[in-house]
Amino acid sequence: TGVDAVCYEKNSKWATCKTWCTEGRDPTDNNETWSCKKLSAKGVGLAVKGFPSLFCFSLMRTEGYEVMIMQGQLNYSIGIFACDEAAVFSTDGGWTLGEGPDGPVKTIGVENAVIRTTMDGTAGNAKLFSNMWDKVMEDGRWRNHAWTIKVDPDAVLVPERIRWHVSAHTGEKVYVLNCNKVPGSPNFPMMFGSVEIFSFAAMDTYFTGRDACKQSMGQWLESWGEDYYMGKCMDLIKVGRISDFGVVGDSVCTGVDCNNPGVGGFHAFKSWSAWSLCHQQTVNASKKR
Repeated sequence: TGVDAVCYEKNSKWATCKTWCTEGRDPTDNNETWSCKKLSAKGVGLAVKGFPSLFCFSLMRTEGYEVMIMQGQLNYSIGIFACDEAAVFSTDGGWTLGEGPDGPVKTIGVENAVIRTTMDGTAGNAKLFSNMWDKVMEDGRWRNHAWTIKVDPDAVLVPERIRWHVSAHTGEKVYVLNCNKVPGSPNFPMMFGSVEIFSFAAMDTYFTGRDACKQSMGQWLESWGEDYYMGKCMDLIKVGRISDFGVVGDSVCTGVDCNNPGVGGFHAFKSWSAWSLCHQQTVNASKKR
């Protein structure tokens, strides 16, 4: 099921799916002999709701307005829960969000971190989100999907539209720059954090090379925003960039219009009533296309 995995034959009685196979003795399998005959095409992900497949997740607080927004998404199978697979992370691990189609949906615990204020007055939350990405890797579901998307709880996500924007780049090693608020500035274009989009190869490269980012920029983890840090890290480990300033409408970038039928994410809506109204506007706009 994993992206880039191929089903390889060991012998006439055994085969399995993995990302590589070398004919002959395999030191990772008690030095037993593998034929490595290919029995399938390369996996492209668990596209159970649409192609390409999306793994979407949020880091949420378990008190305050984010609770109702996340519960609403779960109850109506919208937002991140309309992706092929979804997860919820929190510094309060094991907290039950509600009932999903496969049983209770519980938060995955993330180690808390000091959050300071950045130079531009936003949250210096890169350390907290670095801890979250460690848990995303451990969780492992990202491996089964062509794209991984981190979504803020106050962002309205429309997964089928995200697919329109990224499908042509499936299989590439890229992340998406979604805001060009100050053209010509050395910090723009950049990836604003409300909806962060990474290909499978970008995630694979990050989880292999994240220590290089921590060694190079670790001193800034408590004073940089997580989106700024993650973008700088992607560039450091040589993940490619896609500039798509129409994929997300963001009130902290160049504005948001929930009636725009081509946009895949909308931010920021800090109550369930505001969030659900924007979502309903996206549904109505899609019907008019």
